[in-house]
Amino acid sequence: LTIGNYTGTSVKTYSYATIGGKTTSITTINLPSHLAKINQAAFGTQNAPHPITLNINPDAKNIQLARYAFIQSDFTSISLTSVKSIDTYAFANSDLLESVTIGTWPSSVKKIPDYTFYYCKALKSFDIPAHVTELGVSAFQYCGELTSITLSNKVTKLGKYAFGGTGLTEITLPAGLTDANISGGYQFYGCSALKKVVFAEGSKITKIPLDMFYNCIELEDIN
Repeated sequence: LTIGNYTGTSVKTYSYATIGGKTTSITTINLPSHLAKINQAAFGTQNAPHPITLNINPDAKNIQLARYAFIQSDFTSISLTSVKSIDTYAFANSDLLESVTIGTWPSSVKKIPDYTFYYCKALKSFDIPAHVTELGVSAFQYCGELTSITLSNKVTKLGKYAFGGTGLTEITLPAGLTDANISGGYQFYGCSALKKVVFAEGSKITKIPLDMFYNCIELEDIN
């Protein structure tokens, strides 16, 4: 399926269920350079019997991702040149999604929203921009194949269950985190592969919140 570069009154927004439902025959989707916004559930709940390849024209820039934009999609990878904004649940429950690449984030986007990658159980990697200061509730929860992640020293807040149930084996907690901004607890709840936790030099954390490392059965080193 190719959505071409329309002229005149170009279609720039793809809205609810544009490619939703039972997409049994589609194997590839090509999106044009004038793409500006992917609206709510535009590519959600595809239920395809096979993975779908998504090709977004690299000249499509400053894209807005609405709530549920790719929820339960069957894409294995998504690559965006740049985004303008990302809403909650943008990629949630996409079982086949292994990688998401975003070239440029505006400095105004300082949070990975709540449930952004919730239950993306095949996700192997994601580069968190250096200017991001907050990871929302369940941002990466149940990303079982996610074994490593880097948090910059600018990260000051981790929401509840931010990395709960992930495959992380080691994590360094940035010096910018404070007791108040992790007070919700449960951030690494059920990370059964987590072995090592490092508090960065200059850490301001004075107490471990409720169940932050509950059921981290392999945890053996907290430094």
